[in-house]
Amino acid sequence: MRKITLLLAIMLGTVLSGFAQENFSIRAGYKMPLKNITKPNDPNTQGFEVGLNYDLKISENFCFRPGLSYSLMWNRSEKLGNNYFLDGYKTTYPNVNVKENSRFKSYANYLEIPLMAALKKGNFDFEVGPYVSFELAQRNTLAGEKISKENNYKKFDLGFKGSFGYNIMEKYYIGISYENGVINNLKDSRTKDYTQNLSFNLGYRF
Repeated sequence: MRKITLLLAIMLGTVLSGFAQENFSIRAGYKMPLKNITKPNDPNTQGFEVGLNYDLKISENFCFRPGLSYSLMWNRSEKLGNNYFLDGYKTTYPNVNVKENSRFKSYANYLEIPLMAALKKGNFDFEVGPYVSFELAQRNTLAGEKISKENNYKKFDLGFKGSFGYNIMEKYYIGISYENGVINNLKDSRTKDYTQNLSFNLGYRF
């Protein structure tokens, strides 16, 4: 997974250096599911994202803004403790030295393509549009050891995204975005889980 992350960072840097002009902008920031706020007792997932956008100007204040972004998301369980979770992990992974203070951790890489319509009013920036995302790779560990774990989540997501931001000196950007998936993320259709993510971003326009 580290190799994939490094490769994507190099690719993004190459694109930036090769195409940098006033129509391009880069954004990076902190990303988390909305349930971190609404359901704080659920497993806490969080991560970072970095992306590149291109403005196709339609009018002075309106443009079509496609983009490409990469995100790395991770979560970790509470300590297993002396309960049925501990016994369950010991049974499922007999070769792992699982203890009461052990944790399960998960890391996942995603590639996202947003297709946004952007409206500029003064220094304010509004965006709305669809997105598609793909899981590139996932890594799970238990007690610090890599394990294979059945993944009940689909590798493809589709939804809508909106953002609100403020431009400083026409070069720097600070904003917040929200995305809501429209397809169930779970392979088991009896249970529903839809993407609801918040992102806090800083950006720079070339």
